Amino acid sequence: MSIDNRVTVEFELRSPAFLNDPAAGFAALRETGPVAWSRPDQQWMITGYDAVHATLQNHRCFSNEAYGNGSSSPKLLVLGQDPPIHSAYRRPLNPWMSPGVVERLGPKIEAYSVELFDRVVSRGRCDIVIDYGNPYPALVVLELCGLDTDRWREFAEPNHALQYAKPGSPDMERAVAGMYWIAGEIGRVAALRRDDPRDDLVSELVATEVNGAPIPIEDVVGIVLTVVGGGVDTTTSLFANAVRYLDQDRDARQRLLDRPGLIPSACEEFLRYYTPAQVLSRSVTAEVEVAGQHLCPGERVGVAVAAANRDSAQFPDPDAVVLDRSPNRHAAFGLGIHRCVGSNLARAMIQTMLAHLLDRLPDYTLDGGERHYGGPIVNGWVNMPIRYTPGLPRGSGVQLPT
Repeated sequence: MSIDNRVTVEFELRSPAFLNDPAAGFAALRETGPVAWSRPDQQWMITGYDAVHATLQNHRCFSNEAYGNGSSSPKLLVLGQDPPIHSAYRRPLNPWMSPGVVERLGPKIEAYSVELFDRVVSRGRCDIVIDYGNPYPALVVLELCGLDTDRWREFAEPNHALQYAKPGSPDMERAVAGMYWIAGEIGRVAALRRDDPRDDLVSELVATEVNGAPIPIEDVVGIVLTVVGGGVDTTTSLFANAVRYLDQDRDARQRLLDRPGLIPSACEEFLRYYTPAQVLSRSVTAEVEVAGQHLCPGERVGVAVAAANRDSAQFPDPDAVVLDRSPNRHAAFGLGIHRCVGSNLARAMIQTMLAHLLDRLPDYTLDGGERHYGGPIVNGWVNMPIRYTPGLPRGSGVQLPT
């Protein structure tokens, strides 16, 4: 198909109209066609479930190195790499993200959450994002990596700010500077682990050889940056959306309170409905046809997994939250060789977060003043004040930084 026959749309990811209602924007794109050329953004937008599936499974025609283009932040490896180096660098990650390691982390996954709720439960008010949603996944991921949990704020806050700060703003400059601090700290720890290995992910990476040589320290940094960033921001974003939904739908909240066994299924549905990473970036490396559209080498692609997760051809009643939806083959963790390596850990964290929220603050109410990221890529919240009936601390057995 020639360029003259392309399905073309006047669609901008960063337009106020789209940012005001992304779900409606994605729905309109899907109605135009599962694959369309965005003239203003000069990229393909892929929104249909089958087309998204075909694209993400085809790493030979679609490169992930688009993630590294034009960013002022330190380079993210594995996420922004293609085979064969992608496969070599992902291989040592897989055992550390396995169900067995997640189970081994279980006591800390539980204790960190208990302690964070202990800090706020007696107040009657808190910011569920700032006081709990931000620190909790950061503490768990830093524990896994072997990084300093006492400095969780310095690891977490730049990763969040990158998603909501406006390009060129002082907030964005601070976020980028914070990312370079994180990169430097990971590099410092990685150098120490070469001589003093411990039972953590950084030690595993510095001991791994690729093509007969140790992974360079700068590449260890890039890999761990991806693990920290992916584990911290998206988990917080999903949790905040679930908190907000259960404030709006009290019947759904009561159902989960009455039947906590539904929480894992509910978390899968929140992943589908509130997909944290809404659009994944790819670039075309070889001529390919997707849903009748001809894509050419060098063209950019926005793979809208959030749109695919609301495709009625795959999900009956896609614009409703169905807590016990089954089957639920959502694409929130991606597909293919770049599917989120940390999905097991992410599921463990979000299920713990939701279960502990309902257990400790069952009557919470949003207190007003919450602020959405307001960007097209990650569906998250900067803050979310809530109020609730005060409760009593329970004791976690762990010491957290002040």
